[in-house]
Amino acid sequence: MRASALLVGKGMNAIEVDSLTKVISKHNPFTRTTDKRMFIDNVSFTAEKGEFIGILGTNGSGKTILLKLVCGLMSATSGTIMINGFDIEDRRNALKGVGCAIDTPGYYTNYTPTDMLLYNGRLRGIPSSTLKAEIHNVLEHLDLEEWKDVPLSKFSKGLMKKYAIASALLSDPDILILDEPSSGMDQKGRMIIQEILFDMKKENRTVIMSTHFQEVSQHCDKAVVLDHGRCVASGVIDKVMEHPNVVRMRSGQDIYLESKEVSDE
Repeated sequence: MRASALLVGKGMNAIEVDSLTKVISKHNPFTRTTDKRMFIDNVSFTAEKGEFIGILGTNGSGKTILLKLVCGLMSATSGTIMINGFDIEDRRNALKGVGCAIDTPGYYTNYTPTDMLLYNGRLRGIPSSTLKAEIHNVLEHLDLEEWKDVPLSKFSKGLMKKYAIASALLSDPDILILDEPSSGMDQKGRMIIQEILFDMKKENRTVIMSTHFQEVSQHCDKAVVLDHGRCVASGVIDKVMEHPNVVRMRSGQDIYLESKEVSDE
């Protein structure tokens, strides 16, 4: 990846999430009532420049929704998200230098990866003089060169995941937000993701990703563990893994829904 031009101010966290809450309302036309569900409940964490943060939890714990909130794909009910000193509500500035791969990215049915990356690159303001070379680089990096002219509608889950990550990397981000990046990948694909993460670490870039307990210690400095939308443990990896809530969660037991930060000491 090329040298980044975006710098985080001295003493400034790359990402600050404070008291974040997300309530989603759903109208029931039969009972004529509105049901409200708390998907994210008072979650806070910070990521310093160069830190890797793992978002952990069982299925339905709120990991993907939290990531969508952080990268501006959803709006919070309350709380604040600051990215490089900018409030997420100021998306133009806050998301400058941020790449994200959450869920299956939108695409036009007959478009190829090359078509969509050209479209996305122009939207992001990448100079036309370098855009094609940048597209070639990310497609080659994700081992998608032979698929560059194949319609995305023909892609498997693993190939779509590769395309999503290629799109996230196109703008050469300082902050990368990934939702289970190795999910659906074959062994070669997982190795490619590992190489990308190692490169990001060497270049002192920031990564926030939802992942699995068995993978988090390989890359992440800290973890945030969710259960039913609440943070039940957070802090440095080794301490988090020893937290009673996490031990219970990993063994399939019920846990105490108490949000506690683990001491770094």
